[in-house]
Amino acid sequence: MVPLIDRLVAAGMLLGSGQCYGYTISPVLGGDYSVENTFEIPIEEHYSFNADLQEQIRDLPDGTPIKFKVVD
Repeated sequence: MVPLIDRLVAAGMLLGSGQCYGYTISPVLGGDYSVENTFEIPIEEHYSFNADLQEQIRDLPDGTPIKFKVVD
């Protein structure tokens, strides 16, 4: 991941206190490890979202189609 972090820093994506890098499309859902797919996010939000996502897909076989329903 060091080369990606180097590219993020070079692109001006610097983290503030309590932030980490997140992905617009999670790599477990086919997103890539790229500057274009990465953004800064509060650590709590990142872990909360990813924990919930992993809980929901943990028993699915690789390649299973997934649909999202966004609830406000």
